[in-house]
Amino acid sequence: MRIRVMFLLASVALPGCDRGGAAYKADAHELFDVLLKVRDDIKDDKPDPNFGPDLERAVALLEADRRSMSTSDLERPSFVNLEAAVEGYTSFDSVSANRELAHKVAISASADLKKARAALEAGH
Repeated sequence: MRIRVMFLLASVALPGCDRGGAAYKADAHELFDVLLKVRDDIKDDKPDPNFGPDLERAVALLEADRRSMSTSDLERPSFVNLEAAVEGYTSFDSVSANRELAHKVAISASADLKKARAALEAGH
């Protein structure tokens, strides 16, 4: 019995443990909102000047979320799709000189963002 109580207390105190649904939603929505800005920073398959700083902020939020979220939160469909969108927009940044490829990457990243929105709205 005493070991169970100690384990329970340790799991609550350790970073990366489940922080509850409200904390996850706040962090996921913050990342989602920044990714909306990143998506909107792409005009005619070319990044505008705000794209770089907004993408850097999305990457920083993703890294912070990876450090602070529980494994179960990191495996949620909404987070997996947010993560894929960040990776897609990061790829877009590196291929933006090739307009055809950039267009395909932007469409893929935008699709991941739509999937993330649907999962967030469904509570996943």
